[in-house]
Amino acid sequence: MLFDWTIVCPPRLLDSPARGDYRTRVDDAVRGGSTIADVDLADAVLRVLPDSGTHRHTVDVAY
Repeated sequence: MLFDWTIVCPPRLLDSPARGDYRTRVDDAVRGGSTIADVDLADAVLRVLPDSGTHRHTVDVAY
């Protein structure tokens, strides 16, 4: 039995308000992205996981 999986790779987490302007890259690093607010990471996870285009891939997320 095969399972769908997605790995979300964040950079250093900030305890700050949401900015909403984060970037994502599938199977590649977000260029110049070194931080993200924890609330923006949560938003990214909720958007990325249901997307079948990200299943069996890694997704980097950062500002």
